[in-house]
Amino acid sequence: MAFDRERGRLYASDQSHALRTFDSLGVAVKSYSLTKEGDRPRQVLAHPQGGRLLILSDGAFLWVEVP
Repeated sequence: MAFDRERGRLYASDQSHALRTFDSLGVAVKSYSLTKEGDRPRQVLAHPQGGRLLILSDGAFLWVEVP
């Protein structure tokens, strides 16, 4: 789970999606499947300037720029 103060977003992952975005009220905005099936996200780190994330999964590091 990571917080993006610049954009007012919360980023998290679950069993089905490598990345889920929520607004400041906790309402789901969008979900993304970024990894192959069975490759679970372990950690999500937000960039201090906002809009960018580093995701560590079982099999990869992912650099993501969130629209």
